[in-house]
Amino acid sequence: MLPEGRPLWPGRVRFRRAMVVLAVASFSAPYSIAQDTPTPNTTGTTSDRNGPIVSTSHPTPRTTPPGPKPSYDSSDCMRLTSLPIAKLQLELDGEDMVLVDQILKATSPDHGHVLFTHAPKEVMWWVRTMGSISIQWLLTAIHETNHAVNSTLTNCNAGEATYSFQGRIIKTEHKSGDTPRYAVLADALPPAFKSRQVGSRYPTYIERNGASPASSFAHLLEELVVYTGAAGVELSIVRSKDYKWLLPREIDAFDGNAGGMVDFMLYAVSYLKAVRISHPDAYARLQQQPNTLSVLQATWTAAEGTLRAIYDYTRLANLGGVLIVSRDALLTTYSDDFLAELDRLGIAHAPAGAWLTTYLRNPQ
Repeated sequence: MLPEGRPLWPGRVRFRRAMVVLAVASFSAPYSIAQDTPTPNTTGTTSDRNGPIVSTSHPTPRTTPPGPKPSYDSSDCMRLTSLPIAKLQLELDGEDMVLVDQILKATSPDHGHVLFTHAPKEVMWWVRTMGSISIQWLLTAIHETNHAVNSTLTNCNAGEATYSFQGRIIKTEHKSGDTPRYAVLADALPPAFKSRQVGSRYPTYIERNGASPASSFAHLLEELVVYTGAAGVELSIVRSKDYKWLLPREIDAFDGNAGGMVDFMLYAVSYLKAVRISHPDAYARLQQQPNTLSVLQATWTAAEGTLRAIYDYTRLANLGGVLIVSRDALLTTYSDDFLAELDRLGIAHAPAGAWLTTYLRNPQ
């Protein structure tokens, strides 16, 4: 879900029409932070209150009115933890829902479609609120549904942070208050990444959301989980021949979930360093939470796999690439200083040299 005043389309968007420029913030906020409701659109195009209308490039079924946003309670716990999803009955209500089901089955059977099957009304509420099926709104729906599912799973487990990630439900030992609010990562984050320019994730995620009393390492980790999961769906759509039409013709390149994934890799290691130095008691508690660290490990491994797979589709690889990721953020994340933070917790990772022939090949 989105904090007040938050646009839906991620970080940076480059449009093919030179006169149209849009730069807005990134996808999502932790589920515990102040939220609002996006403006419904039922015209068959995608839009938000901060930018121009963007037409989709393929005729898709007109979406139906979204109705009230789904809510969750303890009665949903069994459904949300049911795996494999083949055990669950999914009622497809409308042509748009049939199409979403087909897209996610084909592009993300182990993540996006799992979330869709566990919380179909949530996914469709987001899609129908936006009024069309395209990469930005479908990925917004998956990203935000992951937050809603994680929040409910955490409540199902008495406040112990729980995540749905790539077809797994992972329960941790971490409760709110175990670690400091994640705004403390600013103490270790290099100044170059504290930009307040439009399109930067730092003001919304770190200065505002990270300063909330409800935030902690669990929420920071959740953003990495959600961005990484959705980045895999993003990759599958971008390289799919069958679903290229989900990319609006007007969009030349965009900073979406893949870009957010890289940013939160940097935020995660910055947090670990800041807490180790300034909050040793909290750091010691984190060291004694193997399940929490297992989520960090699983997500980090998946993020590196996605990074290897998406390079050819990024602007860093060629001018025809549609995905924007920050070379500087990746370079800083894989510095000796920050990799040492992963090493201290036993988190396996690729060496900095793994990116020398791709992302770190040419200075920007």
